[in-house]
Amino acid sequence: MYLYSKNDLFESNESVSLKIINLPHDSCSEHIHDYLELVYTKSGTIKHKVDGHPYNATPGTLLFITPGQIHSLCADKPCEFVNILIKQDFISEYAVDNDTFYNLFRFFLSSPDDKLSLDSQMVKFKGNDAYEIKNVINFMIAASDKSRSNYSMLLNGYTRVVLTKMFEELNQKNPDRNYPKSVFFEVFDSILDYIDKNYSEPITLSTLATRCYFSPSYISREFKKFSGIGLKEYLIEKRITEAAKYLKQTDLSIETIQSKVGFSDKTRFYKEFSKFYDCTPLEYRKKDLQQHN
Repeated sequence: MYLYSKNDLFESNESVSLKIINLPHDSCSEHIHDYLELVYTKSGTIKHKVDGHPYNATPGTLLFITPGQIHSLCADKPCEFVNILIKQDFISEYAVDNDTFYNLFRFFLSSPDDKLSLDSQMVKFKGNDAYEIKNVINFMIAASDKSRSNYSMLLNGYTRVVLTKMFEELNQKNPDRNYPKSVFFEVFDSILDYIDKNYSEPITLSTLATRCYFSPSYISREFKKFSGIGLKEYLIEKRITEAAKYLKQTDLSIETIQSKVGFSDKTRFYKEFSKFYDCTPLEYRKKDLQQHN
């Protein structure tokens, strides 16, 4: 199965890329992407399959395909569509202050088939909404001329408009869903698992925002609600308890242990360790040795 990679389709400074495709009596076999893809049909009828589910896209429809989903398409007659390709870091870079945008985006990235009806990855705009989206898509096509110095900024802005309109429509189709409450519960364990495996590396709210499509402010608020302490406090506690294990189970130097658990500053390490165990790392090691002799 072919992988369409963002490394081949995006320039280094791009978060959004636009492709205009005219498809004759032809097809595109099964493939996957490592980026988000919106497919807007301008003319003709396109038969898509996303993870085995069929979608017949007619003019004015917008199909949402997440990274890793198996996608194929074909058309019986000539058609034209616009592919809006979106890097995942677009969310953290361009929607930092919009919790709702993050929450909805994260929801539709996480196994939509398990939560929504099968047609929920495709939106059919009607009336004024169809007219507005058509205009925005045309503006995007005009803005995608890379000779323009501000083309990337314009594409990013128009993409936010398209996504917002799409989410509004999907919300109306699924009125009983409480997205913000459901989605963080589902990824909380994966956040803890990521911290457990990477606690020695720099981890910030922005790091987690990029990984799981929540805004930093939302992660901070919900993490404290679920764990009882803030992310910063949780990470310090994890690093200090791991340092204590090293002190007990190895004869590594304290400086080496400090580095292995993610503290670059010796003074800070000693201060946090003493606050947690009411003694210095060296005193902690001596006490443990005395208990076992």
